[in-house]
Amino acid sequence: MFDINYSLLNSNDIIVITALNHESPLDNLKDVVARLKECKIKNKPVLVIFDLLCSNGNEWNRFVSLRFDGTKFMHQSFNVLSNDDVMPNIIDTQQSYFTQHPEIIKSSVLN
Repeated sequence: MFDINYSLLNSNDIIVITALNHESPLDNLKDVVARLKECKIKNKPVLVIFDLLCSNGNEWNRFVSLRFDGTKFMHQSFNVLSNDDVMPNIIDTQQSYFTQHPEIIKSSVLN
């Protein structure tokens, strides 16, 4: 299960996908692609940052990125991001999200 944060779609064309439990959205990219197309991202290239806090914990691989060309993910673009590589507004928004939804942490690997 995952959530797509549309509010972070900005001039840099970045979308954040948040894992909502211990299952990683990377394990089901077909569903992620379908959801991106549903939200009118079809045919528009974006950088997708996955926040895997709930599936990986607060580890070195919490954030990963993949380029989405508008129809599919470009697997060769896969990149593990350090916290320093992630824009501060994304970190702040994600922290706020988890603070507002503590029940998500209860169904994660952190519990």
